Amino acid sequence: MPKKRESSFFGPFTRSTPDVDLRHTLSEAEKLIDSGNPREAIEFLTPLAQAYPREAQIHYVLGNACVAAGDLWRALDSFEQTQRITRDPIYWQMLIPLLLQLDFKALTLRAMRQAQEHNMEMVDDETWLEMAEFLETEINITAAMLNLPVKKAEQALVYLEEGQRALHKNDYRTAISLNQKAIKIAGDWPPPHNNLAMALFFDGQHQRANEVAKKVVQNNPGNVQALSNLVRSLAWTLQPDEAQVYWEQLRRITPLDDGDRLKMAEAAAAMDADDEILQWLKPLDSTSETSPAVTRGGGDWQVQFFLAVAEANTGRRKSAQQRLKQIRENSPWVDMVLSALKKGKAGTGLLPRYSYYHSTELMPRPKLSAFMQLLSKESKMSARKFRKEVDRFVSKYPQLVLMAQKLMLEEDEVMGGMLLLSVIGSPQAYNALRNFALGQLGEDGDRMQALSKLAEAGQISLDETFRVWINGEWQETQIRGYQVTDEPEVEYSPRVVNLLNKAGKALEQNKLDKAEAYLLQVIKLEPQAKEAYNNLAMVYNQREQYDRAKAMYHKAIEIDPGYVFPRANLALFLLFDGDVAGAEKMIAPLADETRFTPLEMAFYGYIQARILVEKNKLEQARTSLEMVLDIIPDYEPAHNLLDHIDEIENFDANWQSFFEYRHQQDLKRRKKLQTKLTTLSPTVTDALPLYSKEVLVGMGRQVIFGGGWSALRKAELVEYLVESLHDVVNLDRIVQELRPNEHDALRQVLANGGAMAWTQFQEQFDDDLEESPYWQYHTPNSVMGRLRLRGLLVESTVDGVVQTVIPADLRAPLEKVLANISK
Repeated sequence: MPKKRESSFFGPFTRSTPDVDLRHTLSEAEKLIDSGNPREAIEFLTPLAQAYPREAQIHYVLGNACVAAGDLWRALDSFEQTQRITRDPIYWQMLIPLLLQLDFKALTLRAMRQAQEHNMEMVDDETWLEMAEFLETEINITAAMLNLPVKKAEQALVYLEEGQRALHKNDYRTAISLNQKAIKIAGDWPPPHNNLAMALFFDGQHQRANEVAKKVVQNNPGNVQALSNLVRSLAWTLQPDEAQVYWEQLRRITPLDDGDRLKMAEAAAAMDADDEILQWLKPLDSTSETSPAVTRGGGDWQVQFFLAVAEANTGRRKSAQQRLKQIRENSPWVDMVLSALKKGKAGTGLLPRYSYYHSTELMPRPKLSAFMQLLSKESKMSARKFRKEVDRFVSKYPQLVLMAQKLMLEEDEVMGGMLLLSVIGSPQAYNALRNFALGQLGEDGDRMQALSKLAEAGQISLDETFRVWINGEWQETQIRGYQVTDEPEVEYSPRVVNLLNKAGKALEQNKLDKAEAYLLQVIKLEPQAKEAYNNLAMVYNQREQYDRAKAMYHKAIEIDPGYVFPRANLALFLLFDGDVAGAEKMIAPLADETRFTPLEMAFYGYIQARILVEKNKLEQARTSLEMVLDIIPDYEPAHNLLDHIDEIENFDANWQSFFEYRHQQDLKRRKKLQTKLTTLSPTVTDALPLYSKEVLVGMGRQVIFGGGWSALRKAELVEYLVESLHDVVNLDRIVQELRPNEHDALRQVLANGGAMAWTQFQEQFDDDLEESPYWQYHTPNSVMGRLRLRGLLVESTVDGVVQTVIPADLRAPLEKVLANISK
């Protein structure tokens, strides 16, 4: 027998590894295992095992970590891989106990025979011989029961057990094939049929799965696994009446062993049957005797989770929290439930109860990923083809509807669930949307959004009246249709129209005095010309005469209370002042309007999105902005607000492609900014107004000494920044805080006459293209970015060449400051 290492885990591994770094890494992993942190070791080793599939020692240590964490299935895979690589029979002493613990009788006996063929010392052990004899007896009993020769019965068991392993690995096609082979030998024997039904269900063949399970129940009315499979399958595919029939049949059965209890509890969880779960799983509750095993992620964590949820739903919240604390490492869903319990919530979402299954447990992750990939390709397909592909997918996995409902009602992802139901577009999905819209769960805006989506899909008519829960009471309401048209509502005289057009052109050219003169002429000729007052407000707004602008907007509203532009602009003023409720009240009358021009509809949707962002309803805001861009694809305010939403949302790695899209949009805006200045000698006053107010706030944190400036209007902030940069003492402070290589960059640009080709600066120093342009949220770290952030470097395009330029009015002061800084 090989010498054991000083640990409670299998060992040792005798093959040396030439890679010193790898040996050190594995040593660190073993320390984690020995210190009682096997899950950290697993996280540590998993990417290594994928990167080095032929490095046996990695799989060996990973196997030890899995044993310590109670993950026997994965430990078995790791040790098998170790043996395949090394072909060392010593690993049978690790594999055989695992196979036995997982109740694989035929596979255990086969492994014992192979160990015997290699003359392993342990085969002569008395316990070993007794175990082999016991397994052979068990297989003989199975053969007699099936009326089969022993060899055939054993082969059927091998297929069955290998099929179980394939099922556990989510390899459903292999599981189907192996169980069909077992059935071919064993006939109507239930176990391979039950496993076949599970594999078929998760492979998207739910109807065949139900047929297989129903046949087992027909032949064996008390078969627990078949009944459990049917209850879960029917409940998850939203066939509650039929699920209830089989559930009533199952709940009358007395469980004979632990396996029965677990299968019955799985069905009870699908039916939200808390009392039955407590009744069936309490005998399996091991926390009082073996709590250390549970704490380190033992095999009964699912039992503990089900018990905790049942306790939470039946008022035993303290006990539920204690259980969840012990198993919180096993799943993020456990942490979500525990967090909600600690906050005293009745559930993790809108429903006043806790769920046993997370939405992602209803179908295999690879299949879910495939569906998400399909959704991402919508823009590249014709509408007809996309609809056909979605319908095909949903027909195979109807549990997608329940997944969406769970997102919406149980997992605090209301908008995500609603969008998913809209995309699924099946009768069951629309029924779920309708139930939500006409119920009392969630916020008023979310339910109205659900009604709107039903209207968009043609599931309800626009003249249909609904009884909905709004502002804490039932109210009658209708979903309104909107007419978007370019036709003007009011016709003016040719002279008035001509003056309005001239004023509009003058506004575009920033000739404010001319625009004002034209508009005052319009008002003299046509005192009820609402457009004149609105555009006059724009003139005063650009002059930063805000009180006069507001007065003109109010005058336009007096003429037409449903005029979009003045109401939306006044709402913007209120938002700037932090009065979200006031902004909502200002645009509320627009909800009764049914006729809009494209620009009005876009501006209205944009303002609604701005309000939603202030209320932190980001998904609703995104939906509103997407509607805006459907009307005017290049509507810049909507694009900018979407960028802002992206910045404040914490997307995970699965949305990397979306980040890339946003980055490309940022680069386009950067190129546009680079063309705004067309001289090699711009001043700070020329450059700073080109930045947005938000970006200037980020600049202010670096340039302005002291506070009290963040509430300034943009023009006031620009003026303050210019004064701060012109202050020699303050400029000295700014430059002193720069890094030596940034001092060098300034010196070289100054030596080059104050300007340097952008590509030359990039080659000699760096660029900031990969950094966030949103300085209010992210401080750049590159030389170019840090100098631009402080207003010391701007960009200009002269004769088609992009230049990095030090503002002309800062060059002389900078030379003096830099002269006092050692190189």
